[in-house]
Amino acid sequence: MMEKVIKNRIRNFFTYLQKKEGVQYDYRDIAVKFTRNLPTDLVGLADVIVKLQDVCSKETLLTLLPFVENPKLELNKYHTEQQRLADTTQDVPNAK
Repeated sequence: MMEKVIKNRIRNFFTYLQKKEGVQYDYRDIAVKFTRNLPTDLVGLADVIVKLQDVCSKETLLTLLPFVENPKLELNKYHTEQQRLADTTQDVPNAK
């Protein structure tokens, strides 16, 4: 029922925008996502991820984390950051 109410409010808002601004949007293009507001045991979850490192891909393990919305993007960002870090450490001469 909550989804129906939210969709109805979005539809009404888009009707207002169409009349006010002349811009037309389709309310059905917006996905309403509900998530439970339960506390997450991140320590336990991290332990499971460490134990599954040799079994699953990194992208699959990232999907287990509740704060990662797009695992593929997160993995790309991680690889870019690692590459940048490797490049900067190669530029620094060894201080002996």
